[in-house]
Amino acid sequence: ERPLLVGAPRQQWLSLMQARRPIYERLATLTCSTDNKKPAEVAEEILAKVSL
Repeated sequence: ERPLLVGAPRQQWLSLMQARRPIYERLATLTCSTDNKKPAEVAEEILAKVSL
């Protein structure tokens, strides 16, 4: 059974992510902004950060 897929799955997912975001941000050891970046640029930034 997949309750997230019942009803309005996009809205349910957005609500769940909004509730979890503060937890994810508090526990994150690395962050990477993906706004207006190509996948290759994001990958390069991630590799640079984990190689420290």
